[in-house]
Amino acid sequence: MSDKYIRGYHGDVLLAALPCEHEVTCFTEHYTAYLETAREDEQSSKNLGTLLQIIGVLLALVGLVGLGGPSTIQVGPGGLTFIQLIQLFPGPLMTLGFFLITIGAWIGQKGADPALGAEEYLLKAWRIKMSCGHYCEEPLVVTATAPDTFGFALASETAGDTASA
Repeated sequence: MSDKYIRGYHGDVLLAALPCEHEVTCFTEHYTAYLETAREDEQSSKNLGTLLQIIGVLLALVGLVGLGGPSTIQVGPGGLTFIQLIQLFPGPLMTLGFFLITIGAWIGQKGADPALGAEEYLLKAWRIKMSCGHYCEEPLVVTATAPDTFGFALASETAGDTASA
């Protein structure tokens, strides 16, 4: 699901200094709406994928049954009937069925992209601004400490802490 449901920025997070903890107003409401939209899209993708797979299985079965049909087919002056058409072309029907099964599985799996975690969502949906007025361009480590409260630190500072430990 990644970040395709994030429409623009929800605002700025103004940080005085790093590392720090900061409360992000309305984060829970925005993140809950994001998760609901992502789940709805995931479910609709899975439903469409399942429908295509069912149609593909039925077509493949019709083609398979057609393979065991009669060795000769007599066509009347009125042309081919629907059943005769199936008996004449069972191979393409099976191929189309397997193609639909594959496409349905791909679409169903495509909808199963994992949703962003709260920390990743915060970094993509809010702009992090320092007290000097500039946006933070350096990589940050964000940890959720409470429902709307996050801890912020520079990635270089946390890497130095683990290296000295």
